[in-house]
Amino acid sequence: MHFPAEILEIVASHLPPNDQFQGLFVCKDWYAPFCRSLYRHIEFKNRPQFKTWLTTSSQHKNLVRSIQFGHHCAKYNDPQEQQQANVDCVTGAMPLYSMEVGVTSRELSTVLEQLPLLESMQFNSRLWQYLNTKQLEMSARNRLLTLPALDHPRQLSFIQSKRGLLMSSLHLRGSDMFQLHKKGLFLDIFRSTPSLVELIVDADGLGDSKHVMLFSMQDVEALHQSLPCLKRLTLVDSVRLMEPSSLDHDDSSEHQRIPSARLEKLHLHVQIEKYGVHQWFNYFGYKYPLLTDLALHLSSPYQMPRQQSQQLALEYSEKLALATLTSKLPLLEKLAIDHSMSKLYLGDTTIHNLSNNNKYLNRLQLGLWGDSVESTRIALQCVTSNAMTINSISHLCIPLWSSEKSIDFSVLSKLHQLTHLELIDKAGGPQRKQANSTVGTLYNSEHKNHSGYPLDIILTSCPYLINLKLHNGQITSHTYQQQLQPHTHLKSLRMDRVEIYETSDVFHYLSNSCPNLTHVFLRKCISDSFDLALSRLSLTQVVLSELRQYPDQQLDHLTLLQQQRPATDIRLYTSLLHPHTLRPYIRRLKKMQHPHIYFECQSVDQLIFNGCKI
Repeated sequence: MHFPAEILEIVASHLPPNDQFQGLFVCKDWYAPFCRSLYRHIEFKNRPQFKTWLTTSSQHKNLVRSIQFGHHCAKYNDPQEQQQANVDCVTGAMPLYSMEVGVTSRELSTVLEQLPLLESMQFNSRLWQYLNTKQLEMSARNRLLTLPALDHPRQLSFIQSKRGLLMSSLHLRGSDMFQLHKKGLFLDIFRSTPSLVELIVDADGLGDSKHVMLFSMQDVEALHQSLPCLKRLTLVDSVRLMEPSSLDHDDSSEHQRIPSARLEKLHLHVQIEKYGVHQWFNYFGYKYPLLTDLALHLSSPYQMPRQQSQQLALEYSEKLALATLTSKLPLLEKLAIDHSMSKLYLGDTTIHNLSNNNKYLNRLQLGLWGDSVESTRIALQCVTSNAMTINSISHLCIPLWSSEKSIDFSVLSKLHQLTHLELIDKAGGPQRKQANSTVGTLYNSEHKNHSGYPLDIILTSCPYLINLKLHNGQITSHTYQQQLQPHTHLKSLRMDRVEIYETSDVFHYLSNSCPNLTHVFLRKCISDSFDLALSRLSLTQVVLSELRQYPDQQLDHLTLLQQQRPATDIRLYTSLLHPHTLRPYIRRLKKMQHPHIYFECQSVDQLIFNGCKI
């Protein structure tokens, strides 16, 4: 059955915008490879799928508004996820420069010719370096209003036309863009895009920190003058906020005369000069009274102490500066403070100020600000006894300062909205074991009293947990609950430098109690052996990187068993380093003669072993 375009228009007009974007689901006879409508949005998961579509004639191509190359290409356009991806790539946990769906300039031109109503195109921004920008621009004319991140000045020709006047979102990336600011040209870009509602400026994670742009308050004012409609601003690793000069002294009456902006969302992952923190926060408070979403990840480069300025900094401490800022944002609904800022910016008074002044706050992300066992317990008591934090904390990072005197994880059950939990063992794990024949016995006897990470208690105390991250520390021998309680919300588990005792017990428990777990990430973990039996789980992505076996043997061999494949299809791999390029690669084996990682699951879509995709 073929559906005329007129019928589609009528049906789609009665759907919410989100459903229109995803399209109508059709079972058969409507381009079978996708089994869904191409009315609004089409997403290519691999290149063969794209090539098939490119050679298929269909009347429904006339209806497509948005196209996306690669399921994960959005990750490269989302600054927060990109930061974690960059870290994983740089450390060798994941392959560098991985692209799901490649595409050429000629193919993109063909796409633009076949899709007359296309307004949005998304692909991995690293593809720009292989594309003919002029050819693509000629094909796009003035109708392509949403583009991947632009990472070179030559791509600015896309917005220096009628198209720029209509664009509502823009994403700029990389040091080539940043260096325009040294010539005084960066802010001139936005004269061509007066209708922008969303602006993202971020780094590509490849050494751009050396080229960050030095922004003064005058620069921010110039930005808003060029973009009067701006509502969402994200700056990631791209800007250093300079200490205001004497001309920008911290006079509240001066800031009150500054015209306020319409900004509703502000995400800052930037450097800020220490002696200018209170002035910048005071400026933000007066400039952005309509903010509903604020995320801060600030770091201060070292500056020589100055007696007068140091006294001023003491008077306006970071904690007071943050409290003053949030008190001027009565409409704030979401607040995210990176855990690296907790010690300087957060405290009991900060939480009480938020509770008193921000009545609409319903989502809070923070890290506990303690620097010892006792102070961390006090901080945890503060956030679990305040009505506002109990009902708003969605992301929490907890530092642990002693393996023997851990916190009582059961108190986390008071946090009803907690979906993301990160635990960092600041005390360091137990001493690395020396090679001997009784290493397992010694390990058990030495650490039977250590609390480590009690996975079952953590998951039971946080019934809505979606993402769990463990850094350092250990998971010691533990008797898991006999009557398994299902934790249906947990989707992602990350362990980084964690010592795991009896991996078979740990992963058997996860396999039976977390039916929806789809992402597993293990990096630089150590154990007696790695028996990763997740036989009940169908996984989306698994990363196994630099796992070690006592005493200090890196495991470079992997046995993979997928239950959905024939029982005889057991795959054996070894990871090697190329002697000339020093890049890792994978080789299939016929026999396994070395200590190895045993990994079993129902199925896995993407398996990454020592930085290589299998």
